[in-house]
Amino acid sequence: MAFSSGFLDTHPELQVLRPVDPLYGSREGSYWAVNTRLSPACIVLPDSAQQLAEIVKELAATQRQFAIRSGGHSPVPGANDIADGVTVDLSSFNKIAFDAGSETVRFGAGARWKDVYGELTKHKRTVSGGRGGDVGVSGLLLGGGSSWMTAKNGWACDNVLSYEVVLADGRIIVADRSTHADLFQALKGGSNNFGIVTSFVMPTIPSDRVWGGIAATPASATSQVLSAMYGFTEKQGGFPDSYLMAVLGYFPDFAANVASTAVFQGLGDSSGPEFEDWRKLPKMVDMTNMATIHELSFAITLPPNYQVHSQSQDVLGSYGPENVDKMRQVAAKYDPDRVFQKLCPGGWKIPA
Repeated sequence: MAFSSGFLDTHPELQVLRPVDPLYGSREGSYWAVNTRLSPACIVLPDSAQQLAEIVKELAATQRQFAIRSGGHSPVPGANDIADGVTVDLSSFNKIAFDAGSETVRFGAGARWKDVYGELTKHKRTVSGGRGGDVGVSGLLLGGGSSWMTAKNGWACDNVLSYEVVLADGRIIVADRSTHADLFQALKGGSNNFGIVTSFVMPTIPSDRVWGGIAATPASATSQVLSAMYGFTEKQGGFPDSYLMAVLGYFPDFAANVASTAVFQGLGDSSGPEFEDWRKLPKMVDMTNMATIHELSFAITLPPNYQVHSQSQDVLGSYGPENVDKMRQVAAKYDPDRVFQKLCPGGWKIPA
């Protein structure tokens, strides 16, 4: 049993799923990548930061391994099997609230981008978030995050105004520019090394109809796609509201290798010179149109049941030794017992 009977007796309100529960199987089976299905001793679903804090304190006290599942498809790459451990499932942390006065939005760590966009579309606003609607907000924002608006607004994490975080000792704190500013900086790309983020606050941007979508070009025209991508990149500085991405690989929908492109124009203008070379590409499929960002988020998807392999990359090390040292100091300050380093496998860990 992953939790002591005493802990469960004093917390009867906790929803705990064991392998015999039907919902356990559906939660495990819903992971996007097959090699991140962990088969833990149990899955626990807290519904508040206070409940989560009690769970984290118990796991730290009993030295039990645990994985954190937010709103996305799966835990971060690299998690090992935790048959004796616990998956902390944050799917209940999915509330989204737009504040018209401050023009900001607060959303829980269990939300997905399609949920955030869907709420903000009601107010004709958006945020610099993920392109794909099924992507969880936490993985993207704690890992940096490329968005349609990166050229104009930087990485998605650059736009976070504050984080609510549960620390290993059970404290619940808010990190922003003026309070716990060191943690606020470290969370912008620092993954799951410091605590469990329960909610984010981001500024919103006016947005109604945009132009964008995906298209597919035969692999025989790959050189033209690369040329179009190069030309677009050269012009990008003059067109910060525009975006072009190319992905080369095997796509099951076509049963072939293709060059897929994703385009975006935040002002709804597809006629600009930055897309001139893209417009000339031969296209097997062209699904670009006028839409809201919420509608567009359903077009950017990946087929399930693949394996992730990005563990061999030294992601945090690529930030440079000065930034790695800052993260190391922050981890030592907020998690001196290294709970999230030792007990929470997976994710990009701070190099020793």
